[in-house]
Amino acid sequence: MTEKIDWKELDKFIRKCLKVMTSVNSMKAFIAKRDGSKTRFYKWRKWRYHDNFITRNGYVAGQGILYYDKRPVFSAVYYYSFAEDAGLKLLKFLGEAVLDSYDYFSKNPSKTKFCFKNKQFEYSRTMKKANEMDTLTSENSVKIKEKGKTVYFAKDISGYLI
Repeated sequence: MTEKIDWKELDKFIRKCLKVMTSVNSMKAFIAKRDGSKTRFYKWRKWRYHDNFITRNGYVAGQGILYYDKRPVFSAVYYYSFAEDAGLKLLKFLGEAVLDSYDYFSKNPSKTKFCFKNKQFEYSRTMKKANEMDTLTSENSVKIKEKGKTVYFAKDISGYLI
């Protein structure tokens, strides 16, 4: 990439994107494709996030790509499963937890674990470098428990492409 990334602007975009993409309304707002997959977009200034995924019986698999000025700069491949009866309370909690974990890891880049709780759910995220060759790629594991029972599990590998 010849143009330098403004990391503060990227941070603003990620925060805005996470807020929108993890909202309950966003979970319902997507474009259905002929192949059965679904796509969601979020755009702000020269930044764009494109999320393409498939769902089946409580499982979701997909790829999110973040673009700057039409060039890919970040990619995440993810898989998650959830208890189908968990409902909207789980989605609202997930949205809060994702934003809080982003804030935590942004302020504490050397940390690898994060936990967040409310009266009903407990969120835990573990992050590690995906390989020894670089520091821009990571693997993430997320679990949400309700009364000790896992109701959401996610795994992703993600990294910057710059």
